[in-house]
Amino acid sequence: MFYKQVLFITPIFWEGVFNGFSGLPIYEKYIYTMYNIFFTAIPIFWFAVMDTEYWKAKFLENPSFYIIGLQNLCFSKFIFLRWILYGVAHGALVFFICFESFEWQGGSYWLEGCFSYTSVVIIANIKVLNSTSDHTFFSLFICLGSIIFYLIVSVILNYIPSNDLFGVFDILIYSWEFWIGLAFMCFAVVNLDVGLNFISDRSKKHVIKMAKGLKDTITFKKLRDWRMESLAKRSLTWRS
Repeated sequence: MFYKQVLFITPIFWEGVFNGFSGLPIYEKYIYTMYNIFFTAIPIFWFAVMDTEYWKAKFLENPSFYIIGLQNLCFSKFIFLRWILYGVAHGALVFFICFESFEWQGGSYWLEGCFSYTSVVIIANIKVLNSTSDHTFFSLFICLGSIIFYLIVSVILNYIPSNDLFGVFDILIYSWEFWIGLAFMCFAVVNLDVGLNFISDRSKKHVIKMAKGLKDTITFKKLRDWRMESLAKRSLTWRS
């Protein structure tokens, strides 16, 4: 959720840096408001509610799997900051590739902005796909469907004479700079994501492996007691 927002606004920030913060828009107004509602919302909801790393029965048989939550290996201040920096880095990559790709031939702001917006929507949905543990028909349909829906909206706006994107999307999809730049960004994001996930998974598996050595002593009651003790310590810290 935080990542896709930072990814979305970082190109706007860098565009402001290079034009003196003049307020010149780079995203068309209609698709700008549809980003969180239609193009990236449903995949996040599906991932948060439906995606599971293991089946329910396996969780019930192995209380040690819950250790990673007690050890804050899934969410902490460091992980939150990492995701913010992750979004800033990807957003900067999108901006510089998209805006420099057409600069040499005098590309318009709408063309470069459309390239940037298209890249952000595709990367945000690919990120959800890459983070999903349990791929199903619906998870693929929702993520790919969000991208396809955006492309349909862009094509419609492309043929409305009164719209700012009139004729822009045609120029974009027929340019080799667009396809090479998009392929490079997706390749870079996916490979970096795979590397970070590998490091994170190794850390989680190491903790779970240690916990499995104590399988006979770890029960759901003890996990609950540890959790309550952890919350009590945090409460004392906040009050002090």
